[in-house]
Amino acid sequence: MTQLYSIYGFCSKQEKNEGWTKESSKLRGIYTTITPICDSITQLAQQYDENAVAISAASSSLNQIEPSFMYTQLFKEIILEIDFDKEKEINELAQYAREKYVCKEKDLKIIDEFAREYRGDLDESNKPIWWYTRQCFTYQMLNKALRALQVETLMKMAIFIRDLHQNIEKLYSQQSNEIFHGTIVQVYRGQFMAKEDFSDKIKQGGLISFNNFLSTSDDRNVAIRFISKALPESSSIRVLFDMTVNQVIQSAPFAHIDKISYYKTEKEILFSMHTVFRIQHIGEIEESRTKMWQVKLTLTSENDDKCLHVLTKQMRKEITGSG
Repeated sequence: MTQLYSIYGFCSKQEKNEGWTKESSKLRGIYTTITPICDSITQLAQQYDENAVAISAASSSLNQIEPSFMYTQLFKEIILEIDFDKEKEINELAQYAREKYVCKEKDLKIIDEFAREYRGDLDESNKPIWWYTRQCFTYQMLNKALRALQVETLMKMAIFIRDLHQNIEKLYSQQSNEIFHGTIVQVYRGQFMAKEDFSDKIKQGGLISFNNFLSTSDDRNVAIRFISKALPESSSIRVLFDMTVNQVIQSAPFAHIDKISYYKTEKEILFSMHTVFRIQHIGEIEESRTKMWQVKLTLTSENDDKCLHVLTKQMRKEITGSG
């Protein structure tokens, strides 16, 4: 049953079935009503999205780089240069989303609301972040497209990606002195990873890029709580990313969004897509009787950024014929 992720039992008398609930690690529980099953599946889907953030890796000398590492950076640079016809692009995105959510009435109503009301304004309403954190079609389609590098979906969502990036940039500029005191900011992210991915991508001294918009917290306990739950699969491990961010380096905008998010969050800090870190230390630790790997990261230095810029420029030249 390797392709089976979770099992939910539905029975009128829970106590009679508690014995066999322990026989399968994939059995999430026995329920006597439908609503808790739906709530549990929704929560599990959200957890899957959080854990499925795409991570690309590069060696310490940059001589071994996954293609996705550079493609997402190049894509980000290109969409920030495009002069969009905003109304046209928003309507086309809404229509594209309707085709993806055919027969899903609840989602279609939200898409219609988006088409009517969204204009991407970077005023006090901060609508791009609000819509992204709503975890509706905007969140689902974007994260899936960034994970799988689905070019068609990414192009359809380019207007929204640009708006979201610029919204984070605006808040970053506002909050740098108001909220983030000092030059060094410490943030954390708890994430389940496949053992194979961890072994392949997490290398001492190497670089990693989080290709999605990255959700973190400035509260270490929040990150640890997220991975203190049962492992989703036997091939998974718990990873605590401990990130040191120097605000002097302005290549990676980020913002506190707990008062802006659709859902009120616990000290959430959102980074723009394709944030690159260097791996400083990898070690196994134990917190609250739970073993996990702690990976200490620092935001890439100015020298790293210059090297990456040269590589991106070279790739752009190879693809388009221009630098």
